[in-house]
Amino acid sequence: MIRKPIGEILVQSHGLAREKLEEAIELQKTRGGRLGEVLVTLKAVTEDDVAKALCDQTGLTYLAEVRIDAIDPELVKDIPINFAKQFFVLPIQGGDGCHRVLVADPFDLAALDSVSAILKGRITPVVSSKQKVTDAINAVYDKRARQAESVMGDLEEANLDDIAHELEEPEDLLD
Repeated sequence: MIRKPIGEILVQSHGLAREKLEEAIELQKTRGGRLGEVLVTLKAVTEDDVAKALCDQTGLTYLAEVRIDAIDPELVKDIPINFAKQFFVLPIQGGDGCHRVLVADPFDLAALDSVSAILKGRITPVVSSKQKVTDAINAVYDKRARQAESVMGDLEEANLDDIAHELEEPEDLLD
């Protein structure tokens, strides 16, 4: 299957002016970088436009809205937040050795392979903009931190001396 270039997809489906595409291609030649990022820098398209075009190009699913309440914070327990933020990846659904992972760059195969290895299973990328992925990462990791604080608060409220005493006192097996 021949993939249509991202610039052409943006011109045909997302209202990008051909002149802006040509300008971005010239800028990309001199400065480097990915065409979609250059176009966003020029404010010719939005991050969402690029994410949607990537989905058009690859056949992957685009996620316009990330429902934080639907994401189990336990999914991220093995993925360091710095890794998630650096590579714009976040597991959003999992089970039976297969996980849906929110990504901003579906072509970052090294990051996808790392997530697959960490989660010990297959992954299916779901694409969104960098900003939406970052916002989701922050929200899910904050939710996880609040849950951990809640557990610690519950432990502090418990009578730890009683628990420690019960653990230290040997049980008489003859009783």
